[in-house]
Amino acid sequence: MTAEDSIQDVCIDKPRCRLCQFLVQDGEIVVAALDDDHATSPFQFRRHTTHEDETGTYFHMCCDSRCMSKSRRVPCFHRDCYSVKLLPISSNFLAATDYAFSPPIRFEPERQQRIIRTLARNLGLGFLRQLPRELCYIVAGYLYRQWAAIACQDVARHLYPSNSMINLTQDVYATYVTIEGISYLQSLQNSPLGNDAKGHRILDAPQGHTIRVIYVAYDHVGIRNIYFELPRRDDRCNSSLDCCGLWWKQLTRDFGLVRIVAQSDGLKIRRLLDSTDPPVSRSGSLLDQAWPTPGLSCRLIDLDTCGSAEGLPDNLRMSFVDCNTPGTNGYSAAISGFHILKMYAHGLDTTTQFDLDLDYDASAVLWMYMPIDADEYLVQVWAVKHAESGFLGFMLYSSQGRAVMFGSYNVHPGLRLQFHLIYRTTRSPSRIYINDWDPLCDDKRIKYLGIESANDEDSVPENIDPRYRETYPPSIRPSSSPPYTQYNELWYYTNCRLENVVGIACCIDKGVSHKPIMGILIHYGDGRRACVGQYRFDWALDLLAVDTSRTLRIGLGKTRKNLPYAASLRFHEEAAPTCNTASWIDLPWHGKLEWWFSLRQCKLCHSD
Repeated sequence: MTAEDSIQDVCIDKPRCRLCQFLVQDGEIVVAALDDDHATSPFQFRRHTTHEDETGTYFHMCCDSRCMSKSRRVPCFHRDCYSVKLLPISSNFLAATDYAFSPPIRFEPERQQRIIRTLARNLGLGFLRQLPRELCYIVAGYLYRQWAAIACQDVARHLYPSNSMINLTQDVYATYVTIEGISYLQSLQNSPLGNDAKGHRILDAPQGHTIRVIYVAYDHVGIRNIYFELPRRDDRCNSSLDCCGLWWKQLTRDFGLVRIVAQSDGLKIRRLLDSTDPPVSRSGSLLDQAWPTPGLSCRLIDLDTCGSAEGLPDNLRMSFVDCNTPGTNGYSAAISGFHILKMYAHGLDTTTQFDLDLDYDASAVLWMYMPIDADEYLVQVWAVKHAESGFLGFMLYSSQGRAVMFGSYNVHPGLRLQFHLIYRTTRSPSRIYINDWDPLCDDKRIKYLGIESANDEDSVPENIDPRYRETYPPSIRPSSSPPYTQYNELWYYTNCRLENVVGIACCIDKGVSHKPIMGILIHYGDGRRACVGQYRFDWALDLLAVDTSRTLRIGLGKTRKNLPYAASLRFHEEAAPTCNTASWIDLPWHGKLEWWFSLRQCKLCHSD
């Protein structure tokens, strides 16, 4: 270690072991690599803290690419993974095995189980072949990280980064490398490699054929494959491309692509560049933004301005929300402050694993849900914005006149909002596209919305109407006075009718120790539903049958900071039972229940 290192802070670059590639959790023991052969003594990882080693060097563990300290950045490793280090941790090794972006957190357990299954099978065929399969799985459960670390080093043993020029007027051959059971593009050449003619011909260049588009399928590890014409659905769903988290980019030139450059990290191809023009006049254009489906033609809207998006980031990836597909029974949004983090469509087969991305850092996340009933469908999406602070949330309209505000509610009459219609659809299935973000690095918010060009006639004109609404629709205008608290506390508003209620499902906030009721899902006798407060399905309790001869009573508790929350819900016709509540609200089975909530507290009101 140099003298300069000893007086500088050092930043851990990512909360991920760079050998096994699994996330490092708070409390796990790690080492940091200072050069190829030198690592620190083991220390406990705890994100957003610092560690001082025996040399006086401070290791900063914010793991943020925009760390204000601007210190030297070094990788970290699980101690048990570093104990099976077979090779020097070179810069080429780190570059070749680096994730281009962090995959969704929910992929971590999927990858873990895939590796455990592979390791258990290998153990069962090897020196543990006399043990039952169940014991092999138990052993694999203890060794999967070390096995992944060894496999990573084995595949990246000989690395020679290079660039290669590919002439598209000639045949093109590809070789592939398998990483954890998934095939990646290793090289591109105009002729087979070596005497054994190694390589698959992926382009049989016919005379006079012009290639205008190359479709590139990739994930966080590297490029899976490339196609010189729009891939058929069967090609996109084959065994090498069937994993979640696959993205598509395009290299496009109207007058034809003649040459491309394949940039290799020594293990696999990382990126492709259009080199048709000579270097002097070459624009150096990179691949376009990434989409979950190849061949999309979409118009992008910047939600901060509600106009066409300009100056897009290079790493923009767009995911999608299905609208009005058969079986859709609702839409959810995850919200933090002024920002919408994620939006999801719910169907009969929807899992709750998408919550994992937000549970990784869920201290300030709120959840809202809009039910969609059997004869109901989404018809409009509005962007709500303020002229200075930008995008605040989505307002969704259904065919039954239901309106839900996914975002904070303006409680200050002097603050003027703008409601822009950004998407209009029919009962037919459609998609809207929203930007995806890195769960470990990026700003976590929806900023861009994409609309397929083919749907423009059913959605919004090319130039969004400059006229806009300035008031909430009647269905989500409160009858109660807004809760004015401290100036920077954001409030959210929901309401429902209390006639003909036959069932109530409570949702409990499992993220805090006092487990408040964060919201309820109302079921009506005609099969319809309504939601007030917050709601996420993996925190929901069983449905309670309602006896309307008994009063609905909601008990309010107080937090340690003397802030109200919903603590209990009962159906009772007698005096309120003894319970750890500060007060009870008795609600008749008619009128409107209004549920205001913020990150810290709630306010419940009733009106006729």
